[in-house]
Amino acid sequence: MPRNLVWAAERQDAADAGRRGWMTRVPALVDELARRWSLTLGRPFQPGGYTSWAAPARDRVGRSVVLKVGWYHDEARDEVEGLRIWDGAGTVRLLEAATMDEMAGLLDLDPGRLRNWLFARCVQESIDNPQLVDVATELAP
Repeated sequence: MPRNLVWAAERQDAADAGRRGWMTRVPALVDELARRWSLTLGRPFQPGGYTSWAAPARDRVGRSVVLKVGWYHDEARDEVEGLRIWDGAGTVRLLEAATMDEMAGLLDLDPGRLRNWLFARCVQESIDNPQLVDVATELAP
């Protein structure tokens, strides 16, 4: 289990809080989703987040992806729909989604696509903010 997730559950939640119960189900959820989406999983990212479990994976065709299983809470309520709408513009691309009592997503983390989007935004914004010229120079493809 990611260290930050364990820390948050132990220090921020009451003993009967939903996150602790959800964490006991995470291994079974991860196994179910890995089978459903034909994934070969790596170890979860450390130290990880406070409300989700995420790990690198390879899908059935060998593409690098990330499996994310999140604890359902108010702030994350619209995450899946937001990722669908953004469709990878400046963020990860949602490839698959599953909603149960929690949210789960298979994410495409194409660093080249993200870098090119950031470069384009920095160039566009540098007209009003000259400091972004240095950032754009670092991101240039």
